[in-house]
Amino acid sequence: MTPLSAQDWIEVGRGILASEGDGALTVDALCARLGKTKGSFYHHFADREAYARALLDQWSRSFTEEIFPAVEQEEDLILAFEQLHVRLHHEYDMRLDRAIRVWSLRSPEVSHIVHGFDEAWIDFLTRCFLRLTGNAELAQQLAMHQGALFIGASMMHLDRPALAQLVDLNQVLINLLLSGRPDGTEG
Repeated sequence: MTPLSAQDWIEVGRGILASEGDGALTVDALCARLGKTKGSFYHHFADREAYARALLDQWSRSFTEEIFPAVEQEEDLILAFEQLHVRLHHEYDMRLDRAIRVWSLRSPEVSHIVHGFDEAWIDFLTRCFLRLTGNAELAQQLAMHQGALFIGASMMHLDRPALAQLVDLNQVLINLLLSGRPDGTEG
């Protein structure tokens, strides 16, 4: 049998966190879910806090190192926002985001990580909107709006169809901003 990697432990923890919350994210629960001993867990992580930091770091990096660069490399900003919305809809686990944000209300360490993530998210959106508008103040305001929309959506317990409707409406609003028409066409 193949030994588990640290990533295997993190993936199982993401599932527990998303479905049951941070209170259920215990070494015992992880070991039970994977059918492994605590020794296997401690082979990869010094303690639960180190494990939690690794899980949270990966959550944050999935955006800052994967999604942000891919979107920013796209020269067509309409296409870039469409790609961002598709990736958020299909790849991002809003349940996990919600669980981490709830956890951050009780943990200063988690709050610090979430705050850093949110700052990176707003900075990324500001850069995108600055490319679209050429106006730094407007770009910052639009980024704050989009950031608040994202966080609010994650906290609303939206199902996939409702989230898709929200993403589609958001795309219409971006198209209006760019062209004055809901479909993004000129004139």
